[in-house]
Amino acid sequence: MLIEIIKYIISVIIGFIIDISFFYILTNFLEIHYLISSIISITTGFFINYSININWVFKKRKYEKNPYIEFKIMILISIFVAIINIIFLFLLIELLEIYYIYSKIYASLFTFILKYLLRKKILYSIN
Repeated sequence: MLIEIIKYIISVIIGFIIDISFFYILTNFLEIHYLISSIISITTGFFINYSININWVFKKRKYEKNPYIEFKIMILISIFVAIINIIFLFLLIELLEIYYIYSKIYASLFTFILKYLLRKKILYSIN
């Protein structure tokens, strides 16, 4: 279990670096609104993270024989967590006026544990 958590943290860090990099480039250089940038960057990070999760992090997968269902469930979990992330991002930037990069980091940390628990419970835990 500890090895799995460490691998998951590494996969999240990789996904987060991709997410925050895309977010920064899209928002700062391409001048795309931060909410649109966030959606694009979260989606990009999702695909990288999903690939790492199924190939390296989680050895036992409930839907290994049906990757289509597994992918659909992963997308639903990610959409749910992304919505929470974006709402949190909006609140931090618009209401608390926190710099958008710091807000992105806080929002991502906030959803990190939720995402792990949902993925582990729904997709990767064999009871």
